[in-house]
Amino acid sequence: MLYSSPQVLRKQGNYEFEGFFSTFWEQSVRMMHGLSETGGARFLHIIQPNQYVETGREFSAEERTIAFTNDPGHRKLVKSGYGVMTATAPKLRDAGIPCCFRC
Repeated sequence: MLYSSPQVLRKQGNYEFEGFFSTFWEQSVRMMHGLSETGGARFLHIIQPNQYVETGREFSAEERTIAFTNDPGHRKLVKSGYGVMTATAPKLRDAGIPCCFRC
């Protein structure tokens, strides 16, 4: 899992973050797929929506307290990261890597 503090990522700028994250994430998925194939295991990468993706789900007050931050920079980066992953998923599927984000 890739994680960096919102303060560090804000300094990098959104464009720089998206490029870094896209490359890092795609390479990680390709490596996991390769390791699975080498070991004879089946592989399916599932991209699960996070709490900042609009799905129509209603969160309880307790869930909102736990899952959401008041830091708008963090929210923006998490939403952006999900967008990068879903945009890259077709490229992975075209390469023969099972990848699902609307399953």
